[in-house]
Amino acid sequence: KYIQESQAFDGGIGLRVGAEGHGGTTYCAIASLVLMGRLKDLPDREALIRWCMYGQGAGFVGRPNKPPDSCYSFWIGATMKMLGVYDLTACQENRKFNLSCQTTMGGFGKYPDSFPDPLHSYFGICGLSFMGVDECLLPVDPV
Repeated sequence: KYIQESQAFDGGIGLRVGAEGHGGTTYCAIASLVLMGRLKDLPDREALIRWCMYGQGAGFVGRPNKPPDSCYSFWIGATMKMLGVYDLTACQENRKFNLSCQTTMGGFGKYPDSFPDPLHSYFGICGLSFMGVDECLLPVDPV
């Protein structure tokens, strides 16, 4: 019930009832519904898909009016995988953005020209795996 009530006016899942949608919270909510076998209980699936779609450009954003961030290729990408609509992503643009976040010292940063960290390296690679265009990356279960 809490997850259902937390679907925001914008279609994403908020950090609390009445809050705007957020990429990380949306992923956790949808993964929870999938694990419980209750994805059908999502109040407005189409609004959620629309929210995910509007959150992509060069890469994915976690909230409106924020810059793209490499970790959201996982958070939003995995959400779209679980909803069965990953084919709607701008795969090549997302891939190009993620690779621009890879650093010469190894790993991935949050943004292009930022320092790498383990979280963004892991989620950036997971996001690249979803795309299925790099044969050296094994598939990642979005849940």
